[in-house]
Amino acid sequence: MDLLFKSLLIFVVSLVSYMHSYWGSTMANRPIIVSTLVGLVLGDIKTGIIIGSALELAFLGAVPIGASNPPDMTSGAAIATLIARVVEFLLIIYVVYVSDRQINIGLKNVMSVDVVFIKRILKVAYPVLLNEIVWGLGAIFYLFVFSKYGSRVIVGYQISYQFYIMIESFMIGFALASQVLIGKAIGELRSQLKHLNETDPKFKQKTEELEIARYRYRELQDAIEKQSQSLNINF
Repeated sequence: MDLLFKSLLIFVVSLVSYMHSYWGSTMANRPIIVSTLVGLVLGDIKTGIIIGSALELAFLGAVPIGASNPPDMTSGAAIATLIARVVEFLLIIYVVYVSDRQINIGLKNVMSVDVVFIKRILKVAYPVLLNEIVWGLGAIFYLFVFSKYGSRVIVGYQISYQFYIMIESFMIGFALASQVLIGKAIGELRSQLKHLNETDPKFKQKTEELEIARYRYRELQDAIEKQSQSLNINF
């Protein structure tokens, strides 16, 4: 089974799971179903079932079945988020100020504004920013114009929008299929590289030389960037 055919099958699985509510509550988006079908397509249905079962177990206690009521998930999520943020903050403080002194950042560095750096960011990002602003204004303008022509036009717009959602679902499904296959290919390549690094001394030596060259290139690039900032030169 070639790569293109697998991607098309995974796209079909993603499309059906993404559009599960279009023909009733089919539960086709449940992890046990999606993971099993993806595992079947990739030729490893056992792993697909295991992954799907593990994901289902994570949400098993949150499903109301019969007289069983799930716990207060909202309060639990709020408390868990607070604890996670506190732990994250403490870990950042530890890494920055205790374990790795190379990235020790003071309050002066945090409050300072690097105008040159911001200009470089905006120079690259302003097309995307303008696109988002124009897109949002266009959507508002569409609704404003349709509202002037009465309820029938609004209804027609809503119906046509559903077709747009179906086309979007098609593209999202294809994107998810491509994501799965690319991730699988990258994982296989890393496994092969690891095997060569462990078994072939020449390959290991070449890998180490490449890493040294990359490290020296990054050092040179950082030095050039610092020098250009000190001279106010924008590349």
